[in-house]
Formats: sequence, C-alpha cells, structure tokens
Amino acid sequence: MKQRLTGEVGAHHYSGIYALICTVTGKRYIGQASNIKKRWVDHLKLLRYGEHRNRYLQRAFTKYGEEGFALVVLERCDVAVLAEREQYWMDKYSWGRLFNLAPSSTSTLGMKYSEQARANLRAAIKRPARISDEERARRSERARVRWEAGLRLKFVGAFLGKKHSEETRRAFSLMRKGKPASEGSRKALMDYCLGKRSAETRKRMSDTWKRIWAKRKAEGFQFPKHTPEAIANMRAAQKKSWVARKAKRALAEAQCPPN
Repeated sequence: MKQRLTGEVGAHHYSGIYALICTVTGKRYIGQASNIKKRWVDHLKLLRYGEHRNRYLQRAFTKYGEEGFALVVLERCDVAVLAEREQYWMDKYSWGRLFNLAPSSTSTLGMKYSEQARANLRAAIKRPARISDEERARRSERARVRWEAGLRLKFVGAFLGKKHSEETRRAFSLMRKGKPASEGSRKALMDYCLGKRSAETRKRMSDTWKRIWAKRKAEGFQFPKHTPEAIANMRAAQKKSWVARKAKRALAEAQCPPN
C-alpha cells in the first residue's frame, strides 16, 4: 500500500508499522504508530521545515524532495505489540539499508552520535536554565517565519465556525465567578472596547501589513471588483459592527466605571 508524500495518506487512522521509502536509493525508515496518519503528518511537517531529528532521513528528503519518497503501510497490528512488530520489520532488512538511528526499536543502544551531536549534548547538560537573549531571538524569528508561512491561518481558523458546548461554557463561568478583574485587566478591556492600541502594537500591525501587501503586489495581486449588491452588504455589515462595538463600549463603561 504505497502513498506518495503529497499531503494525503487516506484514512490510515489505525495502529501499525509503516515505512518511509526513498524511491531513488531504496533506503527506508521503519516506524511504529498508534495512528499512522497522524505520525506521517508529524514526519512530513518536520521534514518540510528541515528540523527532523533523524539527520539521515532529513538529508535524503532535502536532496530528493517529497516526490522521492513514498509511505508504505507494512502491517496493521495492536498497540500492545507495536515494538515487537517494528523490531521484526527492522530485522527483516539489512541495517545498512535503513534510515533508523538505532538497530533496536526499544533502545538507543548502538546509535552513533556525530561530534556535533555530542558537543550539543554536553552543552545542554551544562547549560543554565535561563534562555539566553540570542536563543530567545532565534526562537522568535523561527516562530515568525512559520506564522507567516501559513500556520497563522491554521491557528486562527481552527475554531472558526465552532461553538463551545453548554457544559464548557458553564465551566468557564464558574472559573471566573468571584474573581474580580485587576486594574490592568479593566483598563485592557476598556482599551479593547474603545479600539485603543499602543504605539508599539500599531507599528507592529503596520509593518506586518506592509510585508503582506508587498508580497501580494510582487505576485500581481489585484482587488476584485465588487457588485453594487456586494458593496451594500459590506456597508450594512460594517454598520452592524459599529453598532455592536458601541453596545460593547457602553457595557464596559457600566461594568468598569472610571474613577
């Protein structure tokens, strides 16, 4: 059962043993998963970002690309025997034909670490608990790149169109009852209702939109021409939004009167 690494893997929502095969060299990575589809998606995400912990698999993926790999479901089996069956399939193939880091499915014994990996492990043991400013900046930049690469839409739209159940809403209500809002929270609520934003926030929003529109302009983006009916609907929606904001502002002023 082969499946190209194109973002789809069918309905493999079951446990079992799988192989990621490089169709160019014939080498393969043998793995186990309680949910093969979810595990495959995790592999693909890390490989696309160049951050897979298996350096041999990552190098081959970077060299040959997604088209050079195929997913093969070797066996469906119960979760209780995953390690045993994975070891069976690893023993079935020559060790030199596998991307796996260790010859055992239940141990890292026999895994060969590079000099750089050893140095990183030693540094991690000696590293203080506090994250350095350079590391924090590096993580921030990596998160920003991922955010702009499309994950933002995934996170923002994850709950779009969904509603909390009555039980969940009651739980939220009980959590918040009897907890008076702090002065900072009240001020933040008032600023939100009044549409106030700090100079730093406005500049960050402006820079973000400048980057977005510069990219769209470079790609030849053009605004669609709206029909008169669409324009009327947009105006009505905007008016409705302002009415809702005015009501929210009145409610906030009633709950948090100025001193």
